[in-house]
Amino acid sequence: MADGCGVTLSNLHELPPAPTGKRRYSTLTLFKFFVYGSLCWSSSQFIYEDLVAASLLLDTESSASEILNFFSVSIDTICWLVLLVIFELETSILEDERLRGGLKWFLSAVSAFCYLVIVYAFTGYLGKLFMLGAATSFDAGGLCQMLNQSLVVMIDMDEYESLTASNCVTLENAGALGKVVDYPIIYAQSIYTKVIGLATAATINSAAWILVVAILQFDIVMQMRGGLSRSLLITSALLKAVLYLVLALVALYWGLVGDFVDFWDAFLWLAGFFIIELNIFKWQQETAKS
Repeated sequence: MADGCGVTLSNLHELPPAPTGKRRYSTLTLFKFFVYGSLCWSSSQFIYEDLVAASLLLDTESSASEILNFFSVSIDTICWLVLLVIFELETSILEDERLRGGLKWFLSAVSAFCYLVIVYAFTGYLGKLFMLGAATSFDAGGLCQMLNQSLVVMIDMDEYESLTASNCVTLENAGALGKVVDYPIIYAQSIYTKVIGLATAATINSAAWILVVAILQFDIVMQMRGGLSRSLLITSALLKAVLYLVLALVALYWGLVGDFVDFWDAFLWLAGFFIIELNIFKWQQETAKS
């Protein structure tokens, strides 16, 4: 046989054994690139929406808590992307031997920082929900005479536009209006219920994901210590299954009440963490065989 590659039947037994530990499975590579790339794209859309809303509603006198409320989605999204990268490194790309020493402490420090920011961002979701919940009726009479009062119109969740000569006429004919207390935000009552529902869903979604990554981080730590027993794995899987069901229901709600971008983003995050779960499962299997 041709021996240009240096492999013959006589020396085949001398080849080094296949590497053990966490492997990169080629069948998942394209799916990973698609999911992770799509997550980066959808995340950029939410960051852009936050920037637009902030440009209309924040100024140099805005407090830190107000800034947090308006950038909670951006802060949350960036930290989640960083955590997803770290989970991928820990469960698939880096070999066990490399997850020690300085690299381990660096990844742990970055993860801890992201966890703190994510929990802090969760308070931003709560703050936004409370902000929107503090609303009162607003008299639409003479609305077009208030163009110089810097009023902002809420047209959807995290979507605002300045009050103009054109949309003030539409609002005057829209029926009952409302106003967010302590903010120059007015809205048509017809969309208020939808916005409150979406804000509630976002808060539930954030809380459920925090619990998911807490359990996931526990799985990774126990796996690295060799203590991820079958009973722990089953208990962890059951708890996460309940949380993933909640997240799937929130995604479905966004698909029915919100818009496609919200639904698609929620689906992508579920797909992304499905990849991490698969990584852990294969990692645990390979460790058990070695």
